[in-house]
Amino acid sequence: METGVWRDPPDGPLFPVFLYGPAETGVWAIPPCEGISYLFNTETPMKMGVHPTVPSMNKQAFVYIMTNRPNGTLYVGAATNLVKRIWEHKQGLGSKFTSKYDLHRLVYFEPHSSIQDAVARERRIKKWNRAWKIELIGKQNPGWHDLYDEICR
Repeated sequence: METGVWRDPPDGPLFPVFLYGPAETGVWAIPPCEGISYLFNTETPMKMGVHPTVPSMNKQAFVYIMTNRPNGTLYVGAATNLVKRIWEHKQGLGSKFTSKYDLHRLVYFEPHSSIQDAVARERRIKKWNRAWKIELIGKQNPGWHDLYDEICR
């Protein structure tokens, strides 16, 4: 299988990729999950399709919370491609804060209809006190399990 790397955005981090299908198609895939997150063509490096198990993940924006352990350090973020963004965090590419404190566990996420709504909600949550954030996580994920596999399905 032919492999390579791809940048997204053009000045962003490198992602491992592999050729998906016959070489003449020029279609590559980025594998942040067990399946394929999305496909792109080398001539026009834009999203061509999303893994069929996560069809709505590319049409929404998300607010999410990462941690290193139950009741540990918290990071609140927003993203349009949640699978890719969490994969970046897990690879140490997400942010300096998540890398520094080893925040690789997705414990909370909520969908929004636009990135503007998600960013507004992210900013509100960031202003909350810690107890409120812990309560928010506890309502959706009382065991503080890593939800990454859930969003990859």
